[in-house]
Amino acid sequence: MTLTLEDLVQYLRKNVPQPKAIKHMVADDKAKVITFEWQSRKFAVQTSLQIFELKGTGLFITGASSLLQLILTSKTRNLTVIGEVYDTLSESMNLLNGDQKKGLSLLQSVKTSLTRMVGKQVQKKTPAQS
Repeated sequence: MTLTLEDLVQYLRKNVPQPKAIKHMVADDKAKVITFEWQSRKFAVQTSLQIFELKGTGLFITGASSLLQLILTSKTRNLTVIGEVYDTLSESMNLLNGDQKKGLSLLQSVKTSLTRMVGKQVQKKTPAQS
């Protein structure tokens, strides 16, 4: 995911935990990064969501920068997956009107994917369980 600097500012304000703790957010057009202070640390975020901690004039990958990057990229990945699931469900609904077998098969694949995401095992029901 690559964002514009303006989009990145909004994305950070929306997705960084405790956004009220963000201070001194500055967009640097030349370096194509956003810098800000958060939880007494200084960070630089690239438009690709790569995050570094600023210490003096150096950029470092630290535990804090790695965790913050994981939080932001996980949210992005989850939104992408949800969008894909929505598209597949819409396609399934359209197929149910014409080719029910294909539509139901597509719905089963969505169910299996969602079940895998939430960490549950897919259990097929026997007719007695229905």
